[in-house]
Amino acid sequence: MFKEISESEFGPFFNLMAELEVGRHFDPTNDEHVRWLSEKIRRNFARGVRFFAAYEDDGSPRGLVSLYVDDLIAWKLGYITHLGVFSEFRGSGYGSKLLAYAVQQARQAGCYCLYLDTYAGNPRNIEFYAKNGFIPVATIPDMNGPGDEGQVWFRKVLAEG
Repeated sequence: MFKEISESEFGPFFNLMAELEVGRHFDPTNDEHVRWLSEKIRRNFARGVRFFAAYEDDGSPRGLVSLYVDDLIAWKLGYITHLGVFSEFRGSGYGSKLLAYAVQQARQAGCYCLYLDTYAGNPRNIEFYAKNGFIPVATIPDMNGPGDEGQVWFRKVLAEG
């Protein structure tokens, strides 16, 4: 089951968002880290990013995906800004289901295409997005610091131009 969640419903996904944003660098006991992530989440909601959560039938959360739709003058572009599955449920299809749900939401919003990015040093993610119909369009090195592999950007066309 999928449900759009509000900022007030984000609590169960806070640690997953920390992992998506900074991986193991997040320290939940560090007030500065908690404030930084809380503000980042707040800014995402404020700019219109929509968060969709996957739940099991018993209501337990499995993962989330976020979608930002940029309403340009002549068309709309969609951006998946986050996609994550709780570690104990990885490899069971939730990532593909969340991604397909975001694609469906972007289509319903009238998006021409959908973009996303992932860490260039993670071949598993790169393969996952390619398997789900996203085409790599750019690699930007050093986005996470000097000498870093950077980010790979992907695109999926959703509608005729």
